[in-house]
Amino acid sequence: MTIDFSEVIIQLLIMLTIIITGIIAKRFKILDDHGDRVISSLIVNVTTPALIISAMTLDLDPQIIKNIIIITFLTLFVLVLSWIFSIYMIKKDDKIEDANRVYRFAIVFGNASFLGFPLCYALFGKIGLLYASIYSAMQDIFFWSAGVSIMTGGKGKKRFTNMLNPNMAAIVIGIIILFANIKLPVFLDSALSSVGDATMPLALMMVGSGFSRFSLDAEGLKSMAKVILSKLIILPIIVGALILKLPIDDIVKYVLLLEFAMPTAASTVVMSRNFDRDYTLASKLVMITTLISMVTIPLLIFLAKSALGLSL
Repeated sequence: MTIDFSEVIIQLLIMLTIIITGIIAKRFKILDDHGDRVISSLIVNVTTPALIISAMTLDLDPQIIKNIIIITFLTLFVLVLSWIFSIYMIKKDDKIEDANRVYRFAIVFGNASFLGFPLCYALFGKIGLLYASIYSAMQDIFFWSAGVSIMTGGKGKKRFTNMLNPNMAAIVIGIIILFANIKLPVFLDSALSSVGDATMPLALMMVGSGFSRFSLDAEGLKSMAKVILSKLIILPIIVGALILKLPIDDIVKYVLLLEFAMPTAASTVVMSRNFDRDYTLASKLVMITTLISMVTIPLLIFLAKSALGLSL
């Protein structure tokens, strides 16, 4: 598999342009807080599930099955690795425990859906989105187990019932369709694809809308340096060094690396609110890592090509 490196840059520039469109829409009050909530709900409950199901209307072959199994176990491996890394990177300090739990969560969980799905779909089509969906499903399981433990210090309930969301339901339905080789009617397949295609622009505009109130001083940036370096540079390089030489399909390597290199998950803010942590800090982490990732993602891919020998 070969990909023109310029295509990666083009896709990121497209994404950045749509993010800027969201910023402008919010500045000129075309979007307001109510509109954000409505569009966010639409993305989570309608367009992303449609996109996931549409991506799984593929002809299944033994190699795809093998790749699904591989990316399932590799995703679990890299998430556990990042969880362990976060323990050593963010030292325990009771005086700033609130912030440290947000920092650890921000290191482990990336924006696999809102940013990862659009990029993998744009670069690799349905097969890329299929593998990205598997990554997202594994992260969701880790999210409501290890993620809750991080936020609560292990004292809260493991809220596995929260995994019962439209995206997980879509993944289950999609896997049934995929493995049962069910052929959807042409009109239904086209409708799901059309609705799903709205995910990328809507999700990226929501990211831009969030930037409208973003402000950060030098001191705040310094306090976040460990998270930024860990999430966007150190861990992706470690993971790249570990997986890019494995005897597996390049597309699996690409999707795993791209998803793992995503900025801090937007749901970090929601989790911080739910567990009475510093959600303002969480919001700033999401914003600053998203902004910086527009530079680190293409650099990481370039590094994979030049230093690790992955074909591009």
